[in-house]
Amino acid sequence: MFFDFAWILVTLCVVVLICYLSKDKNQGYITLTALYCTMAVSSAVAATKMISMFGFYVPGGVIIYAASFLITDLISEVYSKQSAVRTVYCGFAAMLIFAGYSLLIVHWESAPFYTQQAAFETVVGLSFRITMAGWISFMVSQYWDVIVFHCLKESKKRFISKHLWIRNCGSTITSQFIDSVLFIFIAFYGIYDILPMIFAQYIVKVIIALMDTPFAYWGRYILTLNQKPGKTKL
Repeated sequence: MFFDFAWILVTLCVVVLICYLSKDKNQGYITLTALYCTMAVSSAVAATKMISMFGFYVPGGVIIYAASFLITDLISEVYSKQSAVRTVYCGFAAMLIFAGYSLLIVHWESAPFYTQQAAFETVVGLSFRITMAGWISFMVSQYWDVIVFHCLKESKKRFISKHLWIRNCGSTITSQFIDSVLFIFIAFYGIYDILPMIFAQYIVKVIIALMDTPFAYWGRYILTLNQKPGKTKL
């Protein structure tokens, strides 16, 4: 379990490190979006392996994908709702491009001496059903995350609107539930017992969501340290 917590912390620290290396406002948005796209593609590759985490069996991409919600929350908080939505679209485009090139290379004629075709197909040659499940759950859950984050941020109730931890946890925990249900249902309904799979993924994602709250404050502090009032929208 220590190893599980350690990898989550390392992944979240990567997001904050990117914030630190990109203190300039415009550069910060660009590099966070680039990291977001990288995480979206990496999670798709890592999802081809099932791993044991906190006593549950979940796709290997769960840590990477769950941490990507921290990025959209930081962009929503520091820049704007529109900036976060653009980042989600960029991540979706990255997944489409990756899927397209993967399909092309999988079916491209191999060199006579290449003996790893089967292994290569196992890693990047995902079934159409799983690919579609990933695309649909990605767009719905990520967009929901941005919408809920800003609904909480713009709430008329002062206690809700002034606390980052409320909108960070509220948006991420609800969006992760939507993501888990959609992905597992579309990808595995009729093949496996989906309720335990949904439960396992969601519990792990909630743990990550709770752990990323201090990093949301840390990232916001870094990104806004040298900002001028009224100059944070892109």
